[in-house]
Amino acid sequence: MTSAFKGWLCMGLVASAVAMTEPLTLAAQTTEIETEGSGVRSAPSAPASKADSNADGAATYEVELGRRFNELRNEVLDERGKFIDRVLVFFGVVIALAGFLAFARFRQIERDAGESAANAKNHSVAAEEHSAEAERLVGVVKDLVKKASKWTSEIEAFRRTTAESVDEAPDRASAASARMTVDPQASPVDKALAWAIIHQRQGRKAQALELWRAIGAIAEPIGEVDLAARAWFSIAYLSSKRAAEEVAYLDKAIAIKPAFPEAYVNRASANGQMGRHEDAVADFDKAVAIDPDLASAYFGRGNANRRLSRHKEAVVDFDKAIEIQPNFARAYLNRGSAKDELGHHEEAAADLSKAIELDPHLNNLQA
Repeated sequence: MTSAFKGWLCMGLVASAVAMTEPLTLAAQTTEIETEGSGVRSAPSAPASKADSNADGAATYEVELGRRFNELRNEVLDERGKFIDRVLVFFGVVIALAGFLAFARFRQIERDAGESAANAKNHSVAAEEHSAEAERLVGVVKDLVKKASKWTSEIEAFRRTTAESVDEAPDRASAASARMTVDPQASPVDKALAWAIIHQRQGRKAQALELWRAIGAIAEPIGEVDLAARAWFSIAYLSSKRAAEEVAYLDKAIAIKPAFPEAYVNRASANGQMGRHEDAVADFDKAVAIDPDLASAYFGRGNANRRLSRHKEAVVDFDKAIEIQPNFARAYLNRGSAKDELGHHEEAAADLSKAIELDPHLNNLQA
């Protein structure tokens, strides 16, 4: 029974009670009128009894109406209370369900977070392992690069070897060539160069010349310009007893590599042996223009100027050679000779003493 329905019911009961009391009141009024019209008056006690009876009836209805109203009100209140209880229960169930779902979601999030943390830890461990492996590989690569760089430097230094440098530093040349003959990474040209050095060191000049010619013929077409020029330079050096032939080979070396100061120095010396001192000075000029710190070029030009009786120029050249190479004993010796020609005898004697101090076995001039 809804609250609206009970309200309408109460209003109906009240209307019924009013309707029941109205006939009684009308009946009493009609009785009084009829009595007055007939001229007969009722005894005073009769109207009082009817009034009392009507009053009692009205009271009874009022009581009944009040009781029914109270019952309906109580029922309405009870229904309202039950409705509120049901609403509270409903919200309680909803809240409980929401709490359960929230708790379940929280636990799921917690489990996911735990799994994520575990995965993150595993990933972190894996990352550390990968980092360690990467560092190890980087170290390996660095070692390989270092070894490759060292090997490349050794190859480049070895390819700068000439027949002249073999005689200047025989032990170093022999060690380098011995390593190159067994190096699996050495090219055929490098092995040929190694055997040319070995033949030269063992006095087999013909075999050395043959290998140097092969190196020169192979190196130039494949773009190894520096190696080709050094090959012809070495051929000229091994042919130095024949000055004209030496000049021809040096011409070829210079044609391949114009910026080759040592080739100009040796060609100047060969020209000097043939009495071409002006040509020698010109070659020495080219050598120092390419390499201003080449002491041998200043020394050679000083000798050429001395042969041309240009002693002042010779002294200047010897000064420069000594400035670059302070322990150059032959430069002191030849400078002393040039100063003696200029009449600077005390200075000449000092230079000769210094030369003997640096090299006690020095006893003659080098032209």
